[in-house]
Amino acid sequence: MRILFVTSLTDAHTPHRPLRSPEQIQFGISYLSACLQQAGHQTRLAVLSSTWGRYNRHLILESARDFPPDLIAFTAVSSEFPFIAAVADWSRHRFPHAHRILGGPHATLRPREALAFPFDAVCVGEGEATLVATANRLACGTPLEPLGNLWIRRAGRVIPGPQEPFLQDLDQLPFPDRSMWSPWITPDSNGRPAVLLGRGCPYLCTYCSNHALSRAAPGPYVRLRRPGPIVAEIAALAAAAETRGRPLDEIALEVESIDLDRAWALDLCAALARFNAERPRPVGFATNLRVAPRSDPTPLFEAMRKAGFRRITLGLESGSDRVRREVMKRSYSTQDVLDTVREARRHGLEVVLQNIIGVPGETEAEALETALLNRILEPERYYVGVFHPYPGTELHAACVRRGIVATSLRGGRERSVPVLDLPEFPAHRIRRTLVWFDFHVSAGRRPALRIASRALRTWVRTHPRLDLPARRLRGGLPLRRLERLMVTIGRSWSGKQDKGPGNRRRRG
Repeated sequence: MRILFVTSLTDAHTPHRPLRSPEQIQFGISYLSACLQQAGHQTRLAVLSSTWGRYNRHLILESARDFPPDLIAFTAVSSEFPFIAAVADWSRHRFPHAHRILGGPHATLRPREALAFPFDAVCVGEGEATLVATANRLACGTPLEPLGNLWIRRAGRVIPGPQEPFLQDLDQLPFPDRSMWSPWITPDSNGRPAVLLGRGCPYLCTYCSNHALSRAAPGPYVRLRRPGPIVAEIAALAAAAETRGRPLDEIALEVESIDLDRAWALDLCAALARFNAERPRPVGFATNLRVAPRSDPTPLFEAMRKAGFRRITLGLESGSDRVRREVMKRSYSTQDVLDTVREARRHGLEVVLQNIIGVPGETEAEALETALLNRILEPERYYVGVFHPYPGTELHAACVRRGIVATSLRGGRERSVPVLDLPEFPAHRIRRTLVWFDFHVSAGRRPALRIASRALRTWVRTHPRLDLPARRLRGGLPLRRLERLMVTIGRSWSGKQDKGPGNRRRRG
């Protein structure tokens, strides 16, 4: 079988090279592709963006030029689902004999809604075994059936498949297929690759759908890989990089928090330390860490320092104790954050902070507290995004109860454009806070021109009518509206110039 994967990015760099770094690859698709190839099937990838409009059709046709798909596997988060559904509808006419399956968070959380669109089936939960079994059956000429985790549509009816437990031994899976992403990554990218450490999250943050996804199948949701296979995958990446003449400098170790299991984390650090001890040039590591209330991270940070870790990313989310505790269900205090950052720096770890503004119940003053705490902590890097009410989250349900309707987004950008007009924090104030966030954090510490430039770029991103043409221009695509405007101006100008005896009016 020939399986074409189709996914989308909300912030694609350019149409043909949308990824700036290998770190941006999606592990779900990569593991699915590796499992399918292991079973003897062929795979290919098309990376789209709602930014590019009809040009996405060209990208798919280019991917399928010598690879007519038997099966098209789409994936989408909820904010990208309308765009992916429209692409699937177009694909029905261009590839009439191909089956269409949707996977990803939206399919898992809203399978019946997804099957109202032009998909033959949706995968609810993890899909490695499901997709391989489906491809095997289709290859034998057997029609789609509701296998484990697979819901199908037949004669207008939705037929759910039996729900299989979460895969507990993640090391049964082959290493993810990274080669499928190579044509879509910016050439000569110096970005770091990423390695997945585990799946699942035990926390109940109200803006995240993990707690809903954890109910999609029986069995423990949080699973961690063994240190041995993790190091083996890192060694393979390092060897491949050296073969290309570009030694590996750093790897991102992806997990919700490296401290999900302290004993496991210490064992992993010891294995990484042994790996680096045998190398002439050690590899650096970066990972995520959740701040824990009244917890001593010193033993972990000491082990991370010996293993070669260089930085940690902390989900600060809000600088307000009240918003974290009452709105987001994140129980650590500001003092816990201060202590964790101080201890990390004492062990030579750089700190990256993640922030959210505009959650229901937050005020403008509390959003400014977030900027102030970033200023106090002085992270090496920080990110700030606007809250988006993803279906399946507790805050989405709260918005529904309050009768707050999210406005539609054109071209993605759900983390840059406020879609909620909250009585306590109106959309135009959220936009202004986002634009000037860097000023509140960095005024007097960074050059004023750099701060102003970042504020201008953020302002453009928060206005889709400006941001969409700007991204198309950056991507090298024709700006149809700008072209039409130029034609109109040309016609008007030629009309003024060409009026007179014997002159014909020229079209601009």
